[in-house]
Amino acid sequence: MINITKIFFFKLEMSHNLPDLFVCVLILNFEAKCGIISYNMEAFYVKYSLKIAEYSVVAQNGVCRVWVNHCRTSGYGVINVQCPLTGAWNVTNAHRLSYIVFNRQYNNINGLDVSHLCHNRSCVLAEHLVVEPHATNSSRTKCLLRGVCQGHGPHPNCLLQYAVNNNG
Repeated sequence: MINITKIFFFKLEMSHNLPDLFVCVLILNFEAKCGIISYNMEAFYVKYSLKIAEYSVVAQNGVCRVWVNHCRTSGYGVINVQCPLTGAWNVTNAHRLSYIVFNRQYNNINGLDVSHLCHNRSCVLAEHLVVEPHATNSSRTKCLLRGVCQGHGPHPNCLLQYAVNNNG
């Protein structure tokens, strides 16, 4: 029988020169393959779901939930997030964190964009967020400019009825 604890710590030791987010993903993938249930992940999901609720309010459109804490000049909300496995802190987009927390998808969205179906950059409502390739996310801009969703293959249509002016 394989000693899972030794393998786990070996992975940690071998990853000391890698970025913290990569280490988290590495460990989470390892845990998932070995069937280890991580208490840290559940605590992470609870902690940040409360933060998202605390730092967001219902938008003027009555549907979106907009981030009211720190925002980038582009309009995207940001938050400092502590990796549940390494303890390292990273700044991340609030809508990306919202998708991760409410869909329990910490390690399954690398290399993909978290897109706003509602086109509101500060929206953190999980129902308005979808994970998709960058090209699909970029194609949504045309829908907003034309005022009609052009369709996005297997991905959901835009929710243009909730769009607001994002100034850019």
